[in-house]
Amino acid sequence: MLHNCENDYLKKRHIRPEPQIEWGQYFSEVGVNSLNDISDGLSRELNEIAAASNVVIQIDSTKIPISKETCEISEKLGKNSLELALDGGEDYELVGTASKEIWEKIKLKKGITAIGTVKKGIKSSVEILHKGKIKKVAAKGYDHFIKNDLYK
Repeated sequence: MLHNCENDYLKKRHIRPEPQIEWGQYFSEVGVNSLNDISDGLSRELNEIAAASNVVIQIDSTKIPISKETCEISEKLGKNSLELALDGGEDYELVGTASKEIWEKIKLKKGITAIGTVKKGIKSSVEILHKGKIKKVAAKGYDHFIKNDLYK
């Protein structure tokens, strides 16, 4: 999708992603429960966290940070920006979970956004609240072992 992209911001984030090392170290120091980079897609990484912890993660579509550049290219390509945010990747941003106590410590730091909650469940899953409805989020994004059409 970004092969012929004219947007330098998106091209740079795709071709030369910046690992969030300092954030990762900080989150480790404060005791964040889980942490993944979203280079293979937010939906895939959230599903990995949910499965590893045997929990249900519910995210709110209105809280997912989506750059204006992503919205612009989505519109230009006739794609859904939320779908790109969930299933795209390559930018090395981080997603994780934290207890309420840890969240109180970190929530005021610039650059951190709460996009959902974690709850106990019978079976692990990821759900999204979108336009008043809750639906399951499949683990899409990039899978190193299958053909990935999202990136064409």
